[in-house]
Amino acid sequence: MATLAVVCGVLDIFVAQLVVLHGEHRKASQQTNVLNDCLPSHRNVVELQGWNVAATTENGSICFGRTLDSTTCHLRCLASVQRPRCRFVAYNMDRGTCDGFTAAGVTGMTLERNASFTLLGSSGKKFDRKDRFRLQDQGHLLASGQGLHMYAAESCLALCHILPQCNVCTFNNYSGLCWLKSMPRPEQFVGLEASSWGVISFVS
Repeated sequence: MATLAVVCGVLDIFVAQLVVLHGEHRKASQQTNVLNDCLPSHRNVVELQGWNVAATTENGSICFGRTLDSTTCHLRCLASVQRPRCRFVAYNMDRGTCDGFTAAGVTGMTLERNASFTLLGSSGKKFDRKDRFRLQDQGHLLASGQGLHMYAAESCLALCHILPQCNVCTFNNYSGLCWLKSMPRPEQFVGLEASSWGVISFVS
């Protein structure tokens, strides 16, 4: 608990809501109180289990070694003074290893399904959602510019929360493909098309 107090003191922290997606399904976490005490009031913790960062660019990752759990891993990221600073983490639940990732590494990042890992990041983003629309060829694609196969639009949105530059995500209800994007003005779409399968979430 003394270590936690030091971390919270360094970050000058207040309260946050914990949002957890375990195995791409929502459920409560027993570690809610720890992270609630260690985040600014305008931010949420977002966790998505079953995904890992397979590769990133140079200076895109920070090794934090072994930690007791995913909460401690995320707290090390928040308290880190290394630059560029840590923005989110991948925690190996089998081995207890913790790796942090910077915003600089997101563009060339490769994400993959892996049941041994969980991703955690803090987000103050607020998204609006448009159902039955699609958006193509706009904005800069993140995470290797590839669509990711997900089970639900909520999981796609969770990844957009976790990745620092992401402010638009589109999800195909039929194929399960998730596209993560960075757009200069996400609230002003050009070429928005009606679609029976599309779900678009964007920062409002």
